[in-house]
Amino acid sequence: MVMRTLNEMMSLNGKLAVVTGGRGWLGSAISDTLLELGAHVISVSRGKSCVFDVTNFTNLREYVIDLDDQAKLETSVAELMKFIKTTYAMQPSVLINNMCVWPTELDFAKTSLTQMTGSITSNIIPQLYLTQQVTNAMIEGGSVINVASMYAKVAPDPKMYRGVGGNALEYGAAKAALSQATRYLAASLGPRKIRVNSISPGPFSRPGSLDDKEWFRQELNNRTMLGRVAQRDEVKGVIALLATDLGSYITGEDIAVDGGWTKL
Repeated sequence: MVMRTLNEMMSLNGKLAVVTGGRGWLGSAISDTLLELGAHVISVSRGKSCVFDVTNFTNLREYVIDLDDQAKLETSVAELMKFIKTTYAMQPSVLINNMCVWPTELDFAKTSLTQMTGSITSNIIPQLYLTQQVTNAMIEGGSVINVASMYAKVAPDPKMYRGVGGNALEYGAAKAALSQATRYLAASLGPRKIRVNSISPGPFSRPGSLDDKEWFRQELNNRTMLGRVAQRDEVKGVIALLATDLGSYITGEDIAVDGGWTKL
């Protein structure tokens, strides 16, 4: 067998990728990566998130779908799959589950049952159902990447937030469930040549989120081995690895992209 070049292995030319939250802060960098590698990208959004630029819009299509609405989830995903089938003469090869819903209440003691149920459900059920439907269409194999979180691995330290916000229990619990689903799906879909991995980002702070919070920036910096928060484009390398044949023998893994936070 002739050894392939790195350029050949990383190419997504003629491939179709579906990215949820594909125009958000991290999602735009993810979409940009796939576009640079030659893929056609469908950015699936709820139409509610901030929209950030990608480098090249030529092969990018946006599709708005309210994955939060459990009553309409089955119908909405069926419409998305119909859109994929009628718009592209190709099967999906890459799915990246990047969408998340931020809980409305961060204080566990004050969280209502409705809020608990909604937060956990919205951060795991749509992702699993979309994965089921998209992978059913991956006739020739493919790659699924779930975007989890460092808070699927470790607990937020309340002292770090100094009583002004924090990170909701339901968010981390749902991301931990997504990490376990990654391992389960990697085992079950492996025989069909579908790889399933997850990444666990650390502090990728959105623009403006640390304004007038220099103390919090320092807290974040001090928690990482590299002593700083991440730049948005620092998610691109791991996406290129897992989405392409660069990672063709990697499945069932979670890769931390957190500057060493969870290893301290």
